[in-house]
Amino acid sequence: MKKEAEILKKYAQADFAKRMYLFLQYPDLRAAFQQIEHCKFRCPNGFSFSTERQNKERCFQNFSA
Repeated sequence: MKKEAEILKKYAQADFAKRMYLFLQYPDLRAAFQQIEHCKFRCPNGFSFSTERQNKERCFQNFSA
C-alpha cells in the first residue's frame, strides 16, 4: 500500500512523458491515474485551483487517506 501511494505521488508530480510511462507500467493503478488527471482540471469538490501544482497537491490528498 505504501508503494502504491508513492507511485501515485510520483504520477501526480510528473510531467506528461513520465505520467504516460507510469500509466503503462502499472495497469492496476490506471483508475487512480485517471482520477488524478481529472483533478488536474477540476477539483472533485467543484472548486478550481489557480495553479496546476495546487491541483496536484489537492488531488494527491484524496489518495493519501
